[in-house]
Parts: sequence; structure tokens; C-alpha cells
Amino acid sequence: MNEQLRNLKLLLAIDAEDEEQDELLELYLNQAMDEILSFCNRTDLVGGMQYIILDLAVIRFNRAGTEGETSALRAGCLNLYYWITRKYPTKIGSFCGCS
Repeated sequence: MNEQLRNLKLLLAIDAEDEEQDELLELYLNQAMDEILSFCNRTDLVGGMQYIILDLAVIRFNRAGTEGETSALRAGCLNLYYWITRKYPTKIGSFCGCS
């Protein structure tokens, strides 16, 4: 198991030995990485981007089943959803020269 997958499982409180969701978690990590590289118009990662990839993978995991929603009212709480270009432009911009 690679370090990134191990860290993602730790953040999601999934036992490191539990391999049932590994394929899905790897997909979330790859999608997050692809989105950041595309946003920055890069083909390789710059040091320090790993934590953003993990953050985005956690968000994807937690939002599974709610894709496309912009907000939701659950148990009296309003959840507003926003994505990479609204949540991370300053953090990512520092890596891709667009801040």
C-alpha cells in the first residue's frame, strides 16, 4: 500500500488492513491529483501538493452520492457545497504560479 493511500485511510478512520475500498480510494486520489494538475496546467506534482490531494480525496469520499448538489438540508442543517476553484485557489495557486 502506498503512503498516500495509507494516509487517506487514516484520515477516514479506515483500518489500514481493510482493502475493501482501496480501488475506490485510489480513484479518489487519482481524480484529486488530476484536477489539481489540470487547474495548474502542469504534468507533475510540486512538493507540498500532497496534503491538498488528500483533502480533496476526503471531500470526494464524504460527498459520494451527493455529486451535483450545491446545497442540502439535513436534520435542520444547511450544507453548502463548493469545489476546488472556490475552496483552494490560494493554496493551489501558490504551487502553480496563479496566486
